[in-house]
Amino acid sequence: MLTELDDPDTDPDIAVRIQPHDAGGTKTWHPQRDGHLLLDAAPPASTNLAHTLADTLSGHTPHVWMVTAKPRTALAFPRAADTDRNPVDVMDSVWRFTTQRKTLIDNGQATTHDFTPAYLVIDSLEDVVDTLRLTCLRSLQLLSALAHRGHRANVYLAAITDLTAPRICEDLWRDLETRAR
Repeated sequence: MLTELDDPDTDPDIAVRIQPHDAGGTKTWHPQRDGHLLLDAAPPASTNLAHTLADTLSGHTPHVWMVTAKPRTALAFPRAADTDRNPVDVMDSVWRFTTQRKTLIDNGQATTHDFTPAYLVIDSLEDVVDTLRLTCLRSLQLLSALAHRGHRANVYLAAITDLTAPRICEDLWRDLETRAR
């Protein structure tokens, strides 16, 4: 279960509590303080968690994207954040959005805190990375750059993955960071 901890009217930095049955342990995420979020959850819990997280975040900002490589499990009912968009299209949209913000910040026309937080929810990280490696290395580089520098534009990643899956390479985040350069 995801619950909001802070009042969005008095604190622009939302906090989300992820209960143990969702992701293996209670975790509180303050995006503007903590940065990106990596959650460990196996399917089908990861898919439900990703959709619930995207729906919760959508209640605070219109800037929420969700990227999935392929549907791993059928949802019991449709969610507001469902998307049929291609991961490459989603990455391009998020990148353009982030670049617009960074341009304003770099030109001194805005600061990071002038912008409402924006979120990219990824389910599952290993599937999305695999898909982008096979289909569009440019989009993988964009994801890597967002992981490395997105917080400067008040854009945060929330990635769900099964860290115990045998095909997870130990250096997945390092690989993403390397591609950002």
